[in-house]
Amino acid sequence: MGYLLLFIAALASSVKGFAGKRSSLYVQRMPEIMLTNALRMLLCLLISSAIAVLTEARGLKAERSTMLCALFYGAMLASNVAVWIMCARESGYLLISVFSMMGMLVSLLCSSLFLNDSIRMIQLPGIVLLIGASVVMCRHRRGLDTKLTRRSLMLLIANTLAGGLCDFAQKLFADMNAGDSTAVYSFYCYMFAAAFLLCGYMSICRGNGRFQPSVIHRVFPFTCMMAVTQFINTYARTLAGGLLPAAQFYPVYKGLETILGVLMAAFMLREKPDARALIGVSMAFAALLLIRLV
Repeated sequence: MGYLLLFIAALASSVKGFAGKRSSLYVQRMPEIMLTNALRMLLCLLISSAIAVLTEARGLKAERSTMLCALFYGAMLASNVAVWIMCARESGYLLISVFSMMGMLVSLLCSSLFLNDSIRMIQLPGIVLLIGASVVMCRHRRGLDTKLTRRSLMLLIANTLAGGLCDFAQKLFADMNAGDSTAVYSFYCYMFAAAFLLCGYMSICRGNGRFQPSVIHRVFPFTCMMAVTQFINTYARTLAGGLLPAAQFYPVYKGLETILGVLMAAFMLREKPDARALIGVSMAFAALLLIRLV
């Protein structure tokens, strides 16, 4: 069941990535990035609140530990979604997906330090192979008109760190057994993320930032698509985090996400994979088999 949930989460992530890449064509300035992502979080907030109210006898009441975990996740999610759009404007989707895979190292390290969820030696070859796949795919440039500048590299690294910490926050909540449901946890995650993004928007607008109202109309369909898939992705990953150990949870999810990302980039974004990309995907698939079988 855990692997099925991870596949659903990875599929939702790929659809979300397509919508995000399309919306990046219209979102050009930081106020627009902050406000459109805040709108996405508010839509996710509505979905999670409706599910929590309908399914939970306690409503939206949550334990203190759940609130603190949601605060941490919300801060990382706000950073991740804002930086991701900036990356999408300057880099190809496949390159973003490859760098995001490296966030697995951040997640595994944090889980080993704080959750005592150590990696078994027999699983190391699969993890190393997955990292090798990302290195190979980093050299994939065919079909991309952009170059990897220093600014682009820094944005990709920031996105990787934020994404890895988001994954760790979900695993942390799943292992806490606080007694709160995933819907309640998701509600507060999105509430904090929306609050951080709105604060960032207001802070930027105090300077010389200007927002173009027409942008909302252009990106709203993509924002709705991203909100629904964002909720599915977060919900499924959080449930899977309670069923799988860290050494399987992070690598399998990142591997599935990358494989589906390659297919989506090729067929929907016209980022055709070259030989290096195909070799990288094959290595990622082999790594999944190693991690799953052990």
